[in-house]
Order: sequence, then structure tokens, then C-alpha cells
Amino acid sequence: MWVWLSLALASEPDPAAIRVDLDRCKAHLDTHGRFNFAWSDDEVAALAAGELVKRRERLDGADRVLGAMWSPVSVTELWLSVMDEEHWGGVEGLIEERLPGSTYTDKILYQRFDLPWPFKDRQYVLRIRNNLPLKAESENRCWERYWELSDQRGAKAEVEDGIWVPVNDGGWMLAEAGGGSLLVYHVRAVIGGGIPDELATQWSLGTLRGMMDDLVARSREVRGHYTAGHGPILAPDGTELPRY
Repeated sequence: MWVWLSLALASEPDPAAIRVDLDRCKAHLDTHGRFNFAWSDDEVAALAAGELVKRRERLDGADRVLGAMWSPVSVTELWLSVMDEEHWGGVEGLIEERLPGSTYTDKILYQRFDLPWPFKDRQYVLRIRNNLPLKAESENRCWERYWELSDQRGAKAEVEDGIWVPVNDGGWMLAEAGGGSLLVYHVRAVIGGGIPDELATQWSLGTLRGMMDDLVARSREVRGHYTAGHGPILAPDGTELPRY
């Protein structure tokens, strides 16, 4: 009974406590973050109620799509959920190749979506970085992993007739919040080739809930999953995270 009561209480955080923690994280993001977002009182209340906060930010060109959810786990457990490529992360038709100079904390990654005829493949190179200054400045309370397009070329998997995507940036932000942690995902993409920006935006909006629900559900099970026998998952600085 007491275990059940503890879990129930943990799943109902105080919106005021979430607000305090998010404001603290935002202050660190203001000085050390690549991306930053403000949160309305209605959004904080929705997060405390366990709801998905979904937002479309109107920008010149393509819009940014954002999703956020709260989980009663640590930032590390959320990170393990996001980064468990051994059991999650495979995307049908996606071809990847790391390029020279790539490291875990600063990855240079070629990606190509092998699309069926009559569509041409979409390809791009991302520079994906773990924000170590933010992690240190926030005393491990706020983590950011973000990506932007790179102009580096030369992947063996490149195709001549593939369309180079003109816009693709986004990231993950994880923050201690209200006795648990907040998971934030955001992306802005243009796929080019005459396909309207709105199509990519609507696809991102439409897939948010399934992705965020899966990740938050997985984060609650990490302690029983990331145990002996599981392949290593690395912390943002590249050190191996200990199994539970």
C-alpha cells in the first residue's frame, strides 16, 4: 500500500515546484544553451497533470515543433531512455554514416532516407552536440543535446540524385523538475524538392505523441532494463553510465 501511495504521489508533481526548476534551468540556458523556451502557466499545469505539451512556433519559413512531458524519474533515466539505440531508434529507410572528425560529444553524421520511386532520396549531414558547459553550469540539473546542419560532405553513402535537405535543426532538453524530470524535444525541418514546408511540420506534429509517450514510459522502466548484459550507454561527456 505504501509503495503504491508513493508512486501515486510521485506522479502528481506540484506545478509551482516545476515552475521553480524550469525557471532555474532557463536561466542556465540563457547563458549556455543553444535553444531555449519559455513556459506558460497553462503549460506547466498540463505538465504536472502528466499531459503532453505540444507547441508550434511560427517562424519565417518552416515552423518549429515542440513536445514536452514530465516523468517521475531522474535526468539520467530519461537520457538512458532517449539514447538506448540498442533497443530503440531504428527508422525504416534511414541510412547513416559517421564522418571523419566525429566524436560522441560532437558527432558529424550523414543521413539519407531511401524513398520509394518516384520520390528522390533526402540526404543531409548533421552536427550533433552534447552541451557540456550547460550540464556543468547547471550542476547536472539541465542537459541539452542538439543538432544543426553541417556543410561537410564526402560520405560513401551519398547519392548524386539525392536532394540535400535545406533545413534540419532541433534537439533534446532534459531538466530536473518538480521531483522528477522534464523531457523536451523540438525540430524544424524543410525536406525540399517541391514538397511544402507544411507537410514536414504536420508530420512532426502528428508523430510527437507516440514518440514522447514511448520515451516517458520507457524511462519509468529503465532501472529494470539497463542492467547487467545490456550494452553500454554513455553519459553526455562520453563516460559509460553504470548499470542498475
